Amino acid sequence: SRFLLSALVIIIFSFINEYYRYQSHSKIETVSIKHKQDANTDALTDIPNRRFLEASYFPYLKTNAGLLLPASLIMTDIDHFKVINDTYGHDVGDKAIVHAVNVIKKALRNTDVLCRVGGEEFLICIPQMGIDKATKIAEKIRVSLQETPLILEDGKPLTIRSSFGVSEITSSDDFSTAIKSADDRLYKAKEQGRNRVVAF
Repeated sequence: SRFLLSALVIIIFSFINEYYRYQSHSKIETVSIKHKQDANTDALTDIPNRRFLEASYFPYLKTNAGLLLPASLIMTDIDHFKVINDTYGHDVGDKAIVHAVNVIKKALRNTDVLCRVGGEEFLICIPQMGIDKATKIAEKIRVSLQETPLILEDGKPLTIRSSFGVSEITSSDDFSTAIKSADDRLYKAKEQGRNRVVAF
């Protein structure tokens, strides 16, 4: 009976030890996943950031190129954002960024990815879509932003306008080229007077 009792005690302590070891491992794993999510997410807008694109999304597109390409990229940023900050303060500037993100999201599909890649600059990745259709989406977003002002605390509307550059990814080796093309076209839109879409 003493032997059985000792064995039972050993089994109980082994179970308790294994239980807490598992709990500790689970907590460490959860913290690790949370840390990874935080590192890939923009704190202000709660959307993916540039790190997510480079570490996760572009490798995913490359691995699944046959299924997801052609894809399009839309680079956009808020026109005269410095004027908004200087006139209304950085709090309103932050609200303008969040407002723009919310408006942009409404024009996208669940499979599209919106990332914040700079202060007021965003990159939209649209799989399984050529540049012609993506250009129409960019124009739709441009109009929606212009027609959906941010309502300030005093009730006055603040109209937000943006410029857009659109490019296409046709092969898994085109990511860097496509990003540069979208960025160049965004600046071309700025040079042409802002609040417009440039795709070619």
